[in-house]
Amino acid sequence: MLISAIGASELTIIICGIVAAVLVVAAIIVSVVSGRGKKNDAPSDGSAEEPAPEPAVEEPAPEPAVEEPAPEPAAEPVVEEPAPEPAAEEPAPKPKRTRTAKPKTEAAEGEAKPRRTRTAKPKTEAAEGEAKPRPKRKSAQKAAPKTQEIESRETVTAAEVTNIADEAAVRLIKREKVTGGRKRDGVRSVINVDTLSQNFAAGDEVTLPVLIEKKLVPASTTFVKVLARGRIDKPLKVHADDFSLDAVKMIAVTGGEAITPDKNGGNS
Repeated sequence: MLISAIGASELTIIICGIVAAVLVVAAIIVSVVSGRGKKNDAPSDGSAEEPAPEPAVEEPAPEPAVEEPAPEPAAEPVVEEPAPEPAAEEPAPKPKRTRTAKPKTEAAEGEAKPRRTRTAKPKTEAAEGEAKPRPKRKSAQKAAPKTQEIESRETVTAAEVTNIADEAAVRLIKREKVTGGRKRDGVRSVINVDTLSQNFAAGDEVTLPVLIEKKLVPASTTFVKVLARGRIDKPLKVHADDFSLDAVKMIAVTGGEAITPDKNGGNS
Protein backbone atom coordinates (compact mmCIF):
# COMPACT_ATOMS: atom_id res chain seq x y z
CA MET A 1 0.00 0.00 0.00
CA LEU A 2 2.79 2.44 0.93
CA ILE A 3 4.88 1.63 -2.20
CA SER A 4 1.89 2.12 -4.43
CA ALA A 5 1.14 5.46 -2.74
CA ILE A 6 4.76 6.69 -3.23
CA GLY A 7 6.08 7.15 -6.80
CA ALA A 8 9.14 5.40 -8.30
CA SER A 9 11.28 8.55 -8.29
CA GLU A 10 10.53 9.25 -4.68
CA LEU A 11 11.43 5.67 -3.72
CA THR A 12 14.78 5.99 -5.49
CA ILE A 13 15.58 9.15 -3.56
CA ILE A 14 14.74 7.46 -0.25
CA ILE A 15 16.98 4.46 -1.01
CA CYS A 16 19.91 6.73 -2.00
CA GLY A 17 19.50 8.67 1.23
CA ILE A 18 19.59 5.47 3.32
CA VAL A 19 22.73 4.21 1.49
CA ALA A 20 24.49 7.55 2.02
CA ALA A 21 23.68 7.49 5.72
CA VAL A 22 25.07 3.94 6.05
CA LEU A 23 28.33 5.00 4.30
CA VAL A 24 28.72 8.02 6.58
CA VAL A 25 28.26 5.88 9.69
CA ALA A 26 30.83 3.32 8.38
CA ALA A 27 33.37 6.07 7.69
CA ILE A 28 32.94 7.44 11.22
CA ILE A 29 33.50 3.99 12.73
CA VAL A 30 36.69 3.44 10.62
CA SER A 31 38.10 6.83 11.60
CA VAL A 32 37.51 6.18 15.29
CA VAL A 33 39.21 2.76 15.12
CA SER A 34 42.23 4.13 13.19
CA GLY A 35 42.61 7.00 15.65
CA ARG A 36 42.88 4.64 18.60
CA GLY A 37 45.55 2.56 16.76
CA LYS A 38 47.69 5.63 16.08
CA LYS A 39 47.59 6.60 19.78
CA ASN A 40 48.97 3.20 20.73
CA ASP A 41 51.78 3.42 18.08
CA ALA A 42 52.95 6.90 19.08
CA PRO A 43 56.73 7.26 20.17
CA SER A 44 57.57 7.47 23.85
CA ASP A 45 59.53 10.75 23.57
CA GLY A 46 56.32 12.65 23.83
CA SER A 47 56.13 13.98 20.34
CA ALA A 48 52.69 13.46 18.98
CA GLU A 49 51.63 13.46 15.43
CA GLU A 50 48.85 15.68 14.49
CA PRO A 51 45.74 13.71 13.76
CA ALA A 52 44.57 13.69 10.23
CA PRO A 53 41.60 15.89 9.56
CA GLU A 54 38.31 14.08 9.53
CA PRO A 55 36.61 13.90 6.18
CA ALA A 56 33.67 16.13 5.73
CA VAL A 57 30.44 14.32 6.28
CA GLU A 58 27.77 15.09 3.80
CA GLU A 59 24.43 15.75 5.39
CA PRO A 60 21.74 13.47 4.03
CA ALA A 61 19.11 15.08 1.93
CA PRO A 62 15.86 15.74 3.84
CA GLU A 63 13.22 13.14 3.38
CA PRO A 64 10.16 14.34 1.57
CA ALA A 65 7.14 14.82 3.73
CA VAL A 66 4.63 12.08 3.44
CA GLU A 67 1.11 13.36 3.09
CA GLU A 68 -1.20 11.80 5.63
CA PRO A 69 -4.56 10.78 4.31
CA ALA A 70 -7.38 13.07 5.42
CA PRO A 71 -9.53 11.56 8.23
CA GLU A 72 -12.89 10.36 7.13
CA PRO A 73 -15.77 12.35 8.66
CA ALA A 74 -17.53 10.51 11.45
CA ALA A 75 -21.01 9.41 10.66
CA GLU A 76 -23.69 11.41 12.46
CA PRO A 77 -25.90 9.33 14.77
CA VAL A 78 -29.38 8.89 13.53
CA VAL A 79 -31.86 10.43 15.97
CA GLU A 80 -35.16 8.70 16.08
CA GLU A 81 -38.10 11.06 16.20
CA PRO A 82 -40.63 10.29 18.95
CA ALA A 83 -43.88 8.92 17.79
CA PRO A 84 -46.70 11.52 17.92
CA GLU A 85 -48.95 11.21 20.95
CA PRO A 86 -52.51 10.22 20.25
CA ALA A 87 -54.92 13.14 20.37
CA ALA A 88 -56.96 13.24 23.58
CA GLU A 89 -60.61 12.77 23.08
CA GLU A 90 -62.73 15.72 24.17
CA PRO A 91 -65.39 14.85 26.75
CA ALA A 92 -68.87 14.89 25.46
CA PRO A 93 -70.87 17.97 26.61
CA LYS A 94 -73.19 17.33 29.54
CA PRO A 95 -76.86 17.65 28.79
CA LYS A 96 -78.49 20.76 30.24
CA ARG A 97 -80.98 20.28 33.03
CA THR A 98 -84.43 21.55 32.31
CA ARG A 99 -86.80 22.53 35.09
CA THR A 100 -90.39 21.61 34.76
CA ALA A 101 -92.80 24.32 35.87
CA LYS A 102 -94.96 23.33 38.82
CA PRO A 103 -98.65 23.60 38.26
CA LYS A 104 -100.19 26.55 40.02
CA THR A 105 -102.83 25.90 42.63
CA GLU A 106 -106.36 27.08 42.19
CA ALA A 107 -106.03 29.67 44.93
CA ALA A 108 -102.95 31.21 43.29
CA GLU A 109 -104.59 31.26 39.89
CA GLY A 110 -107.81 32.78 41.13
CA GLU A 111 -106.76 35.55 43.50
CA ALA A 112 -103.87 36.57 45.77
CA LYS A 113 -103.67 35.39 49.36
CA PRO A 114 -105.12 37.84 51.93
CA ARG A 115 -102.54 39.74 53.97
CA ARG A 116 -102.47 39.42 57.73
CA THR A 117 -103.88 42.40 59.59
CA ARG A 118 -103.14 43.26 63.20
CA THR A 119 -106.06 44.15 65.36
CA ALA A 120 -105.52 47.18 67.55
CA LYS A 121 -105.84 46.56 71.26
CA PRO A 122 -108.61 48.51 72.96
CA LYS A 123 -107.31 51.44 74.96
CA THR A 124 -108.08 51.58 78.65
CA GLU A 125 -110.22 54.30 80.13
CA ALA A 126 -107.26 55.96 81.78
CA ALA A 127 -105.34 56.06 78.49
CA GLU A 128 -108.34 57.46 76.59
CA GLY A 129 -109.01 60.20 79.10
CA GLU A 130 -105.55 61.58 79.79
CA ALA A 131 -101.96 60.38 79.69
CA LYS A 132 -100.42 58.92 82.82
CA PRO A 133 -97.75 61.04 84.45
CA ARG A 134 -94.27 59.68 83.86
CA PRO A 135 -92.26 58.86 86.96
CA LYS A 136 -89.27 61.09 87.50
CA ARG A 137 -85.90 59.55 87.11
CA LYS A 138 -83.68 59.36 90.13
CA SER A 139 -80.72 60.75 88.21
CA ALA A 140 -82.69 63.88 87.32
CA GLN A 141 -83.45 64.61 90.95
CA LYS A 142 -80.47 66.46 92.38
CA ALA A 143 -79.84 65.69 96.00
CA ALA A 144 -79.64 68.73 98.23
CA PRO A 145 -76.14 69.31 99.61
CA LYS A 146 -75.83 68.06 103.13
CA THR A 147 -74.64 70.55 105.68
CA GLN A 148 -71.77 69.40 107.84
CA GLU A 149 -71.37 70.66 111.35
CA ILE A 150 -67.81 71.76 112.10
CA GLU A 151 -66.63 71.31 115.66
CA SER A 152 -64.66 74.31 116.83
CA ARG A 153 -61.26 73.84 118.48
CA GLU A 154 -58.65 76.07 119.98
CA THR A 155 -55.80 74.34 118.17
CA VAL A 156 -55.91 72.36 114.95
CA THR A 157 -53.44 70.92 112.43
CA ALA A 158 -53.77 70.25 108.73
CA ALA A 159 -54.01 66.49 109.31
CA GLU A 160 -56.99 66.93 111.64
CA VAL A 161 -59.26 68.63 109.08
CA THR A 162 -59.11 65.96 106.37
CA ASN A 163 -62.46 64.51 107.50
CA ILE A 164 -64.24 67.78 106.63
CA ALA A 165 -65.76 67.75 103.15
CA ASP A 166 -64.39 70.17 100.55
CA GLU A 167 -67.93 71.31 99.73
CA ALA A 168 -68.35 72.48 103.31
CA ALA A 169 -65.06 74.41 103.11
CA VAL A 170 -66.22 76.19 99.95
CA ARG A 171 -69.38 77.35 101.73
CA LEU A 172 -67.29 78.71 104.62
CA ILE A 173 -65.41 81.21 102.41
CA LYS A 174 -66.88 84.71 102.71
CA ARG A 175 -66.96 87.24 99.87
CA GLU A 176 -66.48 90.97 100.30
CA LYS A 177 -66.93 93.84 97.91
CA VAL A 178 -63.67 95.46 96.80
CA THR A 179 -63.63 99.25 96.82
CA GLY A 180 -61.11 101.00 94.58
CA GLY A 181 -58.88 99.54 91.95
CA ARG A 182 -56.03 97.14 92.73
CA LYS A 183 -52.76 96.77 90.95
CA ARG A 184 -52.66 93.69 88.81
CA ASP A 185 -48.98 93.76 87.95
CA GLY A 186 -46.86 92.63 90.84
CA VAL A 187 -45.58 89.68 92.87
CA ARG A 188 -47.84 86.73 93.69
CA SER A 189 -47.00 85.57 97.22
CA VAL A 190 -48.09 82.67 99.41
CA ILE A 191 -48.21 82.46 103.22
CA ASN A 192 -49.05 79.57 105.55
CA VAL A 193 -51.49 79.54 108.46
CA ASP A 194 -48.78 78.66 110.97
CA THR A 195 -46.92 81.88 110.02
CA LEU A 196 -50.11 83.89 110.62
CA SER A 197 -50.63 82.16 113.96
CA GLN A 198 -47.07 83.05 115.07
CA ASN A 199 -47.23 86.74 114.02
CA PHE A 200 -50.79 87.72 114.96
CA ALA A 201 -52.84 87.69 118.16
CA ALA A 202 -56.29 86.18 118.61
CA GLY A 203 -58.98 88.19 116.82
CA ASP A 204 -56.51 90.19 114.66
CA GLU A 205 -57.45 91.09 111.11
CA VAL A 206 -54.91 89.99 108.51
CA THR A 207 -54.71 92.14 105.37
CA LEU A 208 -52.17 92.68 102.60
CA PRO A 209 -50.90 96.05 103.93
CA VAL A 210 -50.37 94.51 107.39
CA LEU A 211 -48.48 91.55 105.87
CA ILE A 212 -46.23 93.99 103.97
CA GLU A 213 -45.72 96.08 107.11
CA LYS A 214 -44.69 93.00 109.09
CA LYS A 215 -42.42 92.04 106.15
CA LEU A 216 -44.12 88.64 105.83
CA VAL A 217 -44.50 89.18 102.05
CA PRO A 218 -42.51 91.37 99.60
CA ALA A 219 -43.48 95.04 99.31
CA SER A 220 -44.39 94.61 95.60
CA THR A 221 -46.95 91.88 96.36
CA THR A 222 -50.38 92.36 94.76
CA PHE A 223 -51.79 88.82 95.19
CA VAL A 224 -51.73 86.62 98.32
CA LYS A 225 -52.74 82.98 98.70
CA VAL A 226 -53.01 81.27 102.12
CA LEU A 227 -51.89 77.64 102.37
CA ALA A 228 -52.34 74.99 105.10
CA ARG A 229 -49.19 74.06 106.98
CA GLY A 230 -48.37 73.31 110.55
CA ARG A 231 -50.71 74.42 113.36
CA ILE A 232 -53.02 77.35 114.11
CA ASP A 233 -54.05 78.04 117.71
CA LYS A 234 -56.08 81.27 117.57
CA PRO A 235 -59.04 82.72 115.65
CA LEU A 236 -58.02 85.14 112.89
CA LYS A 237 -59.93 87.18 110.32
CA VAL A 238 -57.83 86.63 107.21
CA HIS A 239 -58.26 88.66 104.00
CA ALA A 240 -56.56 87.07 100.99
CA ASP A 241 -57.05 86.67 97.25
CA ASP A 242 -57.13 82.87 97.43
CA PHE A 243 -57.15 80.03 99.98
CA SER A 244 -56.48 76.34 99.87
CA LEU A 245 -59.47 74.33 101.12
CA ASP A 246 -57.49 72.88 104.04
CA ALA A 247 -56.45 76.39 105.08
CA VAL A 248 -60.12 77.48 105.10
CA LYS A 249 -61.00 74.45 107.25
CA MET A 250 -58.25 75.23 109.79
CA ILE A 251 -59.24 78.92 110.05
CA ALA A 252 -62.94 78.03 110.43
CA VAL A 253 -62.34 75.31 113.07
CA THR A 254 -60.46 77.77 115.33
CA GLY A 255 -63.30 80.32 115.01
CA GLY A 256 -61.74 82.59 112.38
CA GLU A 257 -62.92 83.78 108.98
CA ALA A 258 -61.53 83.33 105.46
CA ILE A 259 -62.49 86.34 103.31
CA THR A 260 -61.81 86.81 99.60
CA PRO A 261 -62.75 89.68 97.24
CA ASP A 262 -65.98 89.17 95.35
CA LYS A 263 -65.31 89.20 91.62
CA ASN A 264 -68.96 89.94 90.90
CA GLY A 265 -68.99 92.93 93.31
CA GLY A 266 -71.52 91.55 95.82
CA ASN A 267 -71.39 90.41 99.46
CA SER A 268 -72.16 86.98 100.86
